[in-house]
Amino acid sequence: VAPEDVKRAFALDKALPAHIHVAEQKREVVDCIKYLHARPAQWLMSEVGLDRRFSLVHATHIEPEEADRLARSGATVVL
Repeated sequence: VAPEDVKRAFALDKALPAHIHVAEQKREVVDCIKYLHARPAQWLMSEVGLDRRFSLVHATHIEPEEADRLARSGATVVL
């Protein structure tokens, strides 16, 4: 998915809950770093701006500092 499309989709109606599958597999994280120069959760936090309306599905391969930042944002992780 193009980065602009992700941003546009989550900006459509900020009153709606939002969920996205992220960091489910290590290969996904590696590919994201190559494509966006950031880990998936990092990119979402920096470029989309996560808050309590967001649920990150899986987020299996996030780093501890990403987990801390997610918790502070109010977003949840669904395993």
